[in-house]
Amino acid sequence: MLPLRLVAGWLFFSAFWRRVVLVPEKHIMDAPQWLGHKINTFYPHSNGLFKTMLGRFVENPEEMNLFTYVFTYSELLAGLLLIAGFLSRLSGLLLVGLAVGLMHTAGWLGPTCLDEWQISSMLVAIGLVIALFGSGSYSLDSLISRRNPALGKKRWWQALTLPLPAANKNIFRKTTYAVSAAVILYVIGMNQVHHGGVWGKLHNYSKIPDIQVTNYRAVNDSTFSLTLYRDKGPETYGSFLIQMEIQNSAGQPIHTFGQDYMKTIGSENIHNRHINKIKTGKHSLVVPLGAKGKVTFHLPESNKLKKKNDYRFVFTDISGRKFTGSK
Repeated sequence: MLPLRLVAGWLFFSAFWRRVVLVPEKHIMDAPQWLGHKINTFYPHSNGLFKTMLGRFVENPEEMNLFTYVFTYSELLAGLLLIAGFLSRLSGLLLVGLAVGLMHTAGWLGPTCLDEWQISSMLVAIGLVIALFGSGSYSLDSLISRRNPALGKKRWWQALTLPLPAANKNIFRKTTYAVSAAVILYVIGMNQVHHGGVWGKLHNYSKIPDIQVTNYRAVNDSTFSLTLYRDKGPETYGSFLIQMEIQNSAGQPIHTFGQDYMKTIGSENIHNRHINKIKTGKHSLVVPLGAKGKVTFHLPESNKLKKKNDYRFVFTDISGRKFTGSK
């Protein structure tokens, strides 16, 4: 129990220490390191109620900022309780809650080894072990129980700490078997949900960038807008768009917005919806993971789009990868 508690406790305490002490900019909204940007990268393939929650936060920065503090100090509380071995069942369940939250928000991330799903899976299991079996002999719970024998017989204390003798009861063993079956099914199920890791085609959405090109809107014959949403790819790598080509229904080019145009699109032509923002860079239009916004394009007067015609819009990343939308 001791190494499980100390390692899991440090994982969470170190998150607090990193954000509040080592890199305090992680809680400054205007800083590039702000935690809100990281959480925005969770959003594209989060699921369930967690996706609904994050969907609200990524469109409301002030609410996201409040959530980052709740998140960080919840990790501090979990870390301290686990390291001290205090209130075992409560700390174990808190660990499970944080791990489940991570599983349903960031479980799809991890360009090398499905990192976040693996971490979440192990933390769910560790949290349940601690919730079921207590913090072990080297813990604050054990110290308090030894010094106050009468306290160990109190139901409320057992409910919060569950001293080890409770594990000798047959009903407790059956409960443990049931919980073990449930947690392995949950972990395997989330492996399938996030990565197709049980059957079907194995996939990893955080390896190759992708941009959804949707919502064509014509302002007039020479001005139109498209919504760009970066929903896949590494969280540390932005998609760098250097070209956008308009094609007719036969695939023939109508007009090409080159690199000089893409890197100089004015901010008045970019309307972001999420915290992670589409913006112009030194050489391209940059679309970070989780960014979603409307970009307006202006054709030269000599080249106009007809309302009745169908068109394709092909964006090219600096890597050569292409992203396509249509009217």
